[in-house]
Amino acid sequence: MSPSNQPSGLSGGPSQLPLYLMGSAAWFGAFGIQTVVFTYISAQVLALSGVYFALAQASFMLPALFLLLLGGAVAEHSDTRRLMVMAHLGAVVPPLFVAWLVASGTLTFVPLILAGLFMGTVSAFMLPAREAMLARVLGTNEGAAIQRAVRFSLLAQFLAQVAGMAFARLADKTGLEVMLLIQAGLQLAGAAAAFMLLPAPSLLTNSAAGLRGQWVRIREGLEQVRNSPSLLPITVLTFAIGVFFVGSFMVVLPIILRDDPNLGATVERVSSLQVSFWSGTILSTLAVGAFGEIARKGRLIVCAVGVGCVVLLGLSVPGPLWLFYALSFVWGLGAGVTLTMTRTIVQLDAPPTSRARVLSVYQMGFSGGLPLGSLLAGPIVEAVGGRGATVTAALGMAFVVAVLVLRTKLWNLSHAPSLAASKP
Repeated sequence: MSPSNQPSGLSGGPSQLPLYLMGSAAWFGAFGIQTVVFTYISAQVLALSGVYFALAQASFMLPALFLLLLGGAVAEHSDTRRLMVMAHLGAVVPPLFVAWLVASGTLTFVPLILAGLFMGTVSAFMLPAREAMLARVLGTNEGAAIQRAVRFSLLAQFLAQVAGMAFARLADKTGLEVMLLIQAGLQLAGAAAAFMLLPAPSLLTNSAAGLRGQWVRIREGLEQVRNSPSLLPITVLTFAIGVFFVGSFMVVLPIILRDDPNLGATVERVSSLQVSFWSGTILSTLAVGAFGEIARKGRLIVCAVGVGCVVLLGLSVPGPLWLFYALSFVWGLGAGVTLTMTRTIVQLDAPPTSRARVLSVYQMGFSGGLPLGSLLAGPIVEAVGGRGATVTAALGMAFVVAVLVLRTKLWNLSHAPSLAASKP
């Protein structure tokens, strides 16, 4: 391994990546259960209207708007292994709290929002720490190795998430409180896996300490993204995906499922909606891996996002339940390509000493755009209905992609030197 490819600080070992993947799987398995159970509680148990349903969904992501960049700066200034352990332990609290409220029959809208805000706060510190840790446990910055590790990480994430969502179908039989206790147990397992990783101390040697130093590092991370011809369009695109795509998936689709008399939002159908989408994501992630290192990543990303726009337009037309699931599956196919390619680009282009900061800006695209999209989706659903809201989201996303293709280098993003040097 050449010195240029060996990151400073911790080198990965043969046992480090499996432990990392185990912790990631535990986190996202718990997240899969949370997605189904909390959506079902909001839509059916509390029977929230469109606006209040959107607020409940947004509560899990809203802290990212304010804390994700700080989380990236903290991750670079701290031992990321210790930060991951603390985040897993913090994520035990919300499901235990909600399980207690469900068991006592006292669950209402406000406590659900508080649980969501707490979980969102924990996630804002976990996401950049976990992303920054990937290259540390891998022990290399070489392009093909990074893309391969990103694919393994995403597969562990998606498989665990789908397993959690599928398992949550049993909530009607086990009871919601038991399912929430299982979610908490998965987070404890994730904390154990993270604890077994080697320490990952900060790579910064002369950074300013304290709150002022944190904000200085945040500003530097934002400037690195703004000045990068690859990171800037990717970040803008992921923010738009958070607003138009993820907001629609989290808010609009469950409301369509609930309000359409031919569909119905039972816990099994909410679970099947999630599983169909993420199964498509897993399949496309595997397909991307079969092609090896992909050179023209930008063009593939644009085409994948275009698939999502077409699916949203298709969802605007009433149809049978199987078609609803099929369109969700196709949308997941595009999402898997987009997530793999964008995350690989950011991992490759982010400097090792500021990787957590840059990755936190990238993560803010999904996690920060999502609450905004959820909050916008609620009033739009109230105004034009769930199916009309899918058309609005498709047109908004198509406009952003068109601007990025025409005004940035998104279409020509490539990590093959020969191709990058000879753009058509």
